[in-house]
Amino acid sequence: MFIPQSLNLRITGIGIDLVSCERMERFIKEHEESLETFFSNEEIAYCRSHRNETPYFAARFAAKEAVMKAIGIGILEIGSMRDIEIVHEPSGQPRPVLRGGALRRQEQAKIAQVHVSISHCELYSIAQAIAVGE
Repeated sequence: MFIPQSLNLRITGIGIDLVSCERMERFIKEHEESLETFFSNEEIAYCRSHRNETPYFAARFAAKEAVMKAIGIGILEIGSMRDIEIVHEPSGQPRPVLRGGALRRQEQAKIAQVHVSISHCELYSIAQAIAVGE
């Protein structure tokens, strides 16, 4: 993620999360019917469009966890992991869309934007989120 130095931004939170692709693959095999509990239909379609879907699911899960940490909210307060959806800009850059409990927290904390960076390989997926105040 690129943030110009000329901007005087107030970082209000940082989150990072690492997910084991092996663990995610096991979850997908054992609980495939539960994917919609954590991911939107669009996220599922995006991950499934790749030959090896596992690192993509793991990356989205890591991004959601990183966003929760950056905005200072836990899973019990958010209500649903689907309240954070990871979409992509035309450039391919991931962008979180917040709804429900996550959006309420963003507004309450006066967070203007949340930036996300994702990376993955065969073994792990990692994501970092930075919340920027108004």
